[in-house]
Amino acid sequence: MMRYYGLLLSITVVAFFLAQTDAKPIDPLDPSRLGESMSIQPSQEPVSLNVTGAWSFDLMGKTPEKVKLYLTQNEEAISGSGIITQGKESKKVIASGCISGDRMSLAVAPEGSLDRYGLNLSLSSLAGGTYTACLADGSCRSGKTTFTVFANIFKDANIDEDDTVFDDHLSVAMPS
Repeated sequence: MMRYYGLLLSITVVAFFLAQTDAKPIDPLDPSRLGESMSIQPSQEPVSLNVTGAWSFDLMGKTPEKVKLYLTQNEEAISGSGIITQGKESKKVIASGCISGDRMSLAVAPEGSLDRYGLNLSLSSLAGGTYTACLADGSCRSGKTTFTVFANIFKDANIDEDDTVFDDHLSVAMPS
């Protein structure tokens, strides 16, 4: 009886393998078998931006304003100084902020005033961004801003300062 049992088992195993020869091969990593996508997106290395240089911002609101800054960058931290022009009046300003990926956020404050400006910019397309102005009188306004930069922000942060182009009006407000 054991002999027939062993023979029957052998015939079953052989029949199983013969039946598999007509079957399509199975890829165990086939996404349709796993129930989820196996596509791998190419890794994108973060773009290293260097925002050190002269910047000019046009704040487009009911009352157009212009901000000119000289910014310096230390890793993700940004600081700087410059001027804001509102109509015919200009005031010195200080700025601080940070950069994260291709986004830059700045807080700009005129000296001797409680006015505060917040700028949020997209640097990848150089298309501009938005601003919010909260004024000492308690009012707030917001709008779009465009900017011009007088430095190559895509250069490595270890460039010489001599490579930066300055705007004549901005250099008046820069510390010596």
